[in-house]
Amino acid sequence: MSHRLRTVRVLVAIAASVVAAATIVVAAPAVAESVEPAQPPVIASITPPVISSSGGTRVEIDGAGFTTSSLVEFYDSSGTQLASEFPTVVSATELTFTAPPFPVGPVGVAVRTEVGVSARFTITFGTTPVIDSLTPASGPATGNTSVQIRGSGFTGTTAVRFGSAAASFVVNSDASISAEVPAGTGSVDVTVTTPIGTSAPVSFGYLDATVGDPSPSATASIPASAASPAPATLAATGAGGPQPLWVLVAVTLIGAGVLLLLRRARGGVRTR
Repeated sequence: MSHRLRTVRVLVAIAASVVAAATIVVAAPAVAESVEPAQPPVIASITPPVISSSGGTRVEIDGAGFTTSSLVEFYDSSGTQLASEFPTVVSATELTFTAPPFPVGPVGVAVRTEVGVSARFTITFGTTPVIDSLTPASGPATGNTSVQIRGSGFTGTTAVRFGSAAASFVVNSDASISAEVPAGTGSVDVTVTTPIGTSAPVSFGYLDATVGDPSPSATASIPASAASPAPATLAATGAGGPQPLWVLVAVTLIGAGVLLLLRRARGGVRTR
């Protein structure tokens, strides 16, 4: 009987220990899990930065915080919303969309999600570049001539070529480029390339060192013969060709002197 009693007491003690342990576990305070608040989207870059104003260009936006509810919005310089469209969400850091048509000029792009809206990122809508003129239109075969290219659609220019040779250049404005001509020969086509396209070619001529510059834009020079008149010459020509005026005068005076001496010698000249 005593053995059974001891067994019951042991079981009761074990049960009491289990209940106590469970109570401690339940009573332990829960540790809160740290959750970062969601952030508005951010645009890091847009490719290409220059887009055809006729629309249809595939555009990629890289950044962060993009979600499946992302909306691309377009704004003019005054902050008025022009349009919006749902892009293709490639990932939380990449969106793609097809650009709608817009007038030529800058356009602000923003991405909106359920969390907020990004800062605006400016891109440019433009046209295929057009070259109106080159000044000068020719230069030495050795190159190193500075040429002014005037036209339109030069924003975002990626290349200027003289024939197949690439030239170093600076885009001064949408209508002006300064380019350094590379070495070459003959007549070559000059082109300007942007993300939208490549201009129609305009001719540039390389000159031989012995040939003058025929470029219409070259500064006109006055011939030395026109700037400084040559001394007068005799109308008549002798055996040696046209003679200067002073030779005629000298011959005339000498002849008169000889005649006077002859007359005096013959007594044909009277003195008063």
